[in-house]
Amino acid sequence: MTARTIRKTSRLVAAIVGISLTMTLVACGSDADDDDRVAATHANSDYYPHTQTTAFGDATIEAQPKRVLALTPTAADELLALGITPIAVGTDPDQLDVTAPWIADDIRDLSDADLVANARDVNAENVANTEPDLIIGAPWQFSDASVWERINSIAPTIIPATADAANVGWEASLRTTAEAVGMEDKADDIITEVKTEYKGAAGDVPAGKTYNFTGYSESMDFFSGNGSVFQLFGLSPSDSQDDSQTRSALSVENTDQLTGDLLAIWPQTDTDRRALDDNQAFQQLPAVENDAVYYADTQDANAINAAGPHSLRWFLDRITPTVKKLG
Repeated sequence: MTARTIRKTSRLVAAIVGISLTMTLVACGSDADDDDRVAATHANSDYYPHTQTTAFGDATIEAQPKRVLALTPTAADELLALGITPIAVGTDPDQLDVTAPWIADDIRDLSDADLVANARDVNAENVANTEPDLIIGAPWQFSDASVWERINSIAPTIIPATADAANVGWEASLRTTAEAVGMEDKADDIITEVKTEYKGAAGDVPAGKTYNFTGYSESMDFFSGNGSVFQLFGLSPSDSQDDSQTRSALSVENTDQLTGDLLAIWPQTDTDRRALDDNQAFQQLPAVENDAVYYADTQDANAINAAGPHSLRWFLDRITPTVKKLG
């Protein structure tokens, strides 16, 4: 989402990550007797108390958590991959088939859209009503340290320790969640498995192949999304690709700079897709001419920009046929 600044980035995290940032955080109102939603973690008994560094300060988890609240579908994705069922998940259940189809059936009954008024306004009262003993979230949900401190006073609130709220890598995010529940070895195993699956799916992709991952709208031109997931195939970002999402958008006049051997692009509307079809420079791009272009939708954008183990495997099945055309 690079828009002309990182603010324009959040438009791609609203456009390309579509509903991901607009997915209001959640928490299924939980009664104390919701025993079927209580999932103990698997850390050794002497692991706690455990103090963990976050983007806004240290959080101390005094005892083994039994009621873990996931403030985002990505956090839920990570917890489920680790074998832990959260007591509630931060997303609108009516949007799950777009925002997180890879785990929709697993979390639909746990999801609610009432924890926050918007992506950066966590409702402390609603969070407290879920009676969590551990909260897993994302840096972009907390506008400043005071918001995090308020939620952390309810239960230890774990978010990755990064200053770059919009670009937390999936490995770092998974390891952060795993550390909180004492399952870092399991996270390492998952990361190895996912990387192996991507490498195997890529087949014989020649060395030196590049990618572009971009959104497109007539109002914003071409703006990069964080396409680092494509590096799992052994691809490198093209000269015009900006995985940090801080570079200015690429104007239509510079369409020919989208030189990646693989191009994944998300037209935001049907009108934008037709504009690409009518753009002669776009049709002459190497990836388009070689049929190595993937037209992403909002589901894909969410899978890439808010990646977790389940979303990565879901996306792998969709993107592999295009990647194989590079061989």
